[in-house]
Amino acid sequence: MRAAGDVRALVSAIAAAAPGTSLRVPPGRYALPATLVLARSIHLVAEGPATLSGGGGRGLVRLLGHGQVYAFTGITFEAGRAEAGGALSTPNRNVLVVDRCRFVRNRARTHGGAIALALGEARLTRCLLEGNRAGGGGAIAAGRSAKLELDACELRANEADLGGALFAFDSAAVRVERTRFAENLARRGRGGHALFALGAPTIGPSVRVTGTAFEERAAIACDAGKKCSIQLGGCALRADATAHAVVVDLGGNVRDPRSAAGRELAS
Repeated sequence: MRAAGDVRALVSAIAAAAPGTSLRVPPGRYALPATLVLARSIHLVAEGPATLSGGGGRGLVRLLGHGQVYAFTGITFEAGRAEAGGALSTPNRNVLVVDRCRFVRNRARTHGGAIALALGEARLTRCLLEGNRAGGGGAIAAGRSAKLELDACELRANEADLGGALFAFDSAAVRVERTRFAENLARRGRGGHALFALGAPTIGPSVRVTGTAFEERAAIACDAGKKCSIQLGGCALRADATAHAVVVDLGGNVRDPRSAAGRELAS
């Protein structure tokens, strides 16, 4: 594909690609008139600054099929709108690999302002998620049996009712390494500006965070009386974290922020 910014050429090239194709995307802004629906494995690689926007109010990209591998490198996902997953959503058991991508100003009415994961696996490395909004998980929401990994990412200025940046629920498994959370905001409750974990009486999410910096005061929260597991190790916290409670559940129970040195916080 050689037509920079030609959204029709991009959609046609994707439709004609064989499963597993690595497709190079020329620099430019691609205003999608409707959601780009992918149903077989593909790798989109930006040759320069390449932005996907638009989507017609139902998300920028929706990943369907089963057992597929979807990869994105160097793409910017901007200003997508959807019920869930303003930029990317995958309701099925697929694998999502995202490297050096940007997710900016995406919106979702329910959860996952930028990315909504219900099943399958997702790994994000060296990505920026900034200015995204949702009801739960301003940047990312992972639920059901989804597996999510973040490595060397930055989540900044995202906003949601629960989990300003990240919302984990049901039996999702989340691992965060060498990542930075800054200026994220949870509008509801007394915490969870960076991360909120919501479980049920018998099942709950499992979250492990290592080598990560939290710049928010009440960065992490979990629902009172519900099952969840949060493990923090080698994380950098604000100097005033003790005064403002790094970990607070919605029941108002303050958990010792010193636990962030490596103990498990379980509910």
